[in-house]
Amino acid sequence: MNKHTERLLSQPACTVADFARLMGLSLNAAYEAVNRGDVKAIRFGRRIIIPTIYVREMLGFEEIERRRGAA
Repeated sequence: MNKHTERLLSQPACTVADFARLMGLSLNAAYEAVNRGDVKAIRFGRRIIIPTIYVREMLGFEEIERRRGAA
């Protein structure tokens, strides 16, 4: 994992643009995923943020960390 990804995932939330870059999606595809409900997001008026805990879960990082804690 590169430093940008580590920094992004260590924050409580990210923007849709950050999520798109992280996942290798176009910005339109990322917004469509949010609108379909494929990505859990929080809306504040017109602003949309994505809690990084959900991104970490999508990528399997939370499961890896749970396994490490159980060992």
